[in-house]
Amino acid sequence: INIFDSMKVHVLDAKDHLLGRMASICAKKILEGDKIIILRSESAILTGKLGRNVNKYKTIFKKKTNTNPRRGPFHFKSPSKIIWQTIKRMIPHKTIRGSDALKNLKVYDGIPRAFSKIKKQKYFEAFKHRVIKNYRNTVYLGSVCEILGWKNKKILDQANDKILAFNELIMFKKKKLKKIIRKKMLKIQK
Repeated sequence: INIFDSMKVHVLDAKDHLLGRMASICAKKILEGDKIIILRSESAILTGKLGRNVNKYKTIFKKKTNTNPRRGPFHFKSPSKIIWQTIKRMIPHKTIRGSDALKNLKVYDGIPRAFSKIKKQKYFEAFKHRVIKNYRNTVYLGSVCEILGWKNKKILDQANDKILAFNELIMFKKKKLKKIIRKKMLKIQK
C-alpha cells in the first residue's frame, strides 16, 4: 500500500487571504498529512495600518540572543519565509510529527512557472472579503516586507507580469481557435 495515495496536494493562492487565518488552516492540513503549496505569499493580507504592522515586525527584529546573536532567534524579511515561520509556530515543530508535517509545506513568492497553469485553491474561511468589513484597514505582506528590507519585489513584479502576459496570449489563441472551430461546425451542420 502506498502512503502517498491518501495524501492530498493543495495549491493555494494567498492573494487576499488573511495571514493568520490562512496559516491556521494550512497548519491543520499539514498535520493531517496533506501537502500544501502556497503561491503569491507577498499578496497575503495583514489587518491594521502599514505603520503599525511595520513597527510590530521591527520590534520582533530587535529580539536576539544577547551574548551571541548567531544562535538566534532568526527573523526573515521575505514574505514566503514569514508565512513559513508563522505556520511553523502553529504546529509542534520540535516533535517528529511536527517536523514531518513541515516537510509537506512549500511557500513561494510570486507564481513559479511550474505552477502557472495549475488550478489554485482559495480558503474562503480566510478570505478578506468574507472575514472583515470593507472599511477596515488592511495591508499586503509584500509592502510591509519591502519597508523592512526585502529587495525582490520589483523583480517579482516583472516576472509575474511576463507570466500573466504569456497566459493572456495563450487564452487569446484558445478563444480564436474555438471561434474557428464553431464556424466550421456551423458550416458542417448547414
